[in-house]
Amino acid sequence: MMGIVLFYFYRWILVPTASVILFIFRPLLRGKLHIITAERSKKQWIFIKKSSRHLESPFWIHAASGEIEYARPLFRELTNKFPHIPIVVTYSSPSAQRLLHKISEVDAWGPSPWDSVSSCQEFLSRVKPRAVFFSRTDVWPEISYQLKLKKIPSILFSATFAENSSRLKGFTKYLTIWTLQQLSQVFVVSKEDQEQLQKAGFSQSVVFGDTRYDQVFYRLAHPQSVHEISAPSFNSKTLVAGSTWPEDEEILFAWFVQKYKKNPFNLILAPHEISKSRLLTIVDHLKSHGIECQFYSHQKQWTSGVLIIDEIGILAELYTWGNAAFVGGSFRQQVHSVMEPLACGLPVCVGPFHKNNREALEFKKIKISAATSLLPLVSCIQSPQDLEIFWQQILSLNQSDHLAIQQQVKFHQGATQKILQSLPF
Repeated sequence: MMGIVLFYFYRWILVPTASVILFIFRPLLRGKLHIITAERSKKQWIFIKKSSRHLESPFWIHAASGEIEYARPLFRELTNKFPHIPIVVTYSSPSAQRLLHKISEVDAWGPSPWDSVSSCQEFLSRVKPRAVFFSRTDVWPEISYQLKLKKIPSILFSATFAENSSRLKGFTKYLTIWTLQQLSQVFVVSKEDQEQLQKAGFSQSVVFGDTRYDQVFYRLAHPQSVHEISAPSFNSKTLVAGSTWPEDEEILFAWFVQKYKKNPFNLILAPHEISKSRLLTIVDHLKSHGIECQFYSHQKQWTSGVLIIDEIGILAELYTWGNAAFVGGSFRQQVHSVMEPLACGLPVCVGPFHKNNREALEFKKIKISAATSLLPLVSCIQSPQDLEIFWQQILSLNQSDHLAIQQQVKFHQGATQKILQSLPF
């Protein structure tokens, strides 16, 4: 009862009020919010990628932004199984366009409609999807309701609901559960996700796993081309620090500077943001401690201990160069994906802010032998001293240990095939 009351409040009060506010202040908006509102104000909402292919009765897949990585194996498998059915993708953030440009299976893409009655009805009337797939968690009340009214199959896949999820707190919980009840199927990543939903009052979810595992191993089998760089000859161990922010680097550099002076080793640093000012700040800091750096895009011979990655989109391949990984975001707000380095067989360390990441929590519980102790596949560190303990443990690992880590991750493949086998058509 509470869910339907909140839905009508959302539908007739909250959404219209937000629309009026956006309309009034639209001339003042800047950055990403300006782009989002401008895109959704166009009469022709969609950009046709393949003009020769008709978009008749397509599969519609929605992925907010980075959630496209969870949808990519679904793109491939739908194309293989239904080669004559086009795929239309919508996104919430314009940053998704950078990823969509590279995906050959996608026929067309554009911004998702506003979650209002008129926008959703107009969108569905124009696109006429035969089935809809929502990636991860970005599913909205009005569009879910309209899909149910029109009897269009709707599927939420690779869904995850952490214990501290804002979607399952307070009054939002009732609206979330009501929205999920409108969908045809809800496929969650893990038993823990299912239990969180059951506690909130939703019992129709099915544990199917995470499609991103399928994508990670597909990418390992089909790597992008990277520069041929000869690694330094003075040492053999390499730490890959991926998607780092200044808060992460504060801990990382405090340890690395002291460690490197005593016993040089390789550090691959891939900052999350690669603006010129950001990269120069990193270089200046390391140079002030007498440590030379090189930029990935400029070199063919890696002669210094630190290689700074100044290109985007190749981090997954670079993890194959390492012996261990430090995953960023975990000293800032929330950790980035630990899946790629684990799939490469690397033990991973993360900071305290990692509870948003289901894989980090899961693989913390799995351990392998390292020297005289047991090393979790994902270690939580709080300080430079903890990072030193982690590094000492990984020094004893051999190739069979790295293969054992990779095998643990391989057990999680197959979610995409389960989705296809469950489709009601």
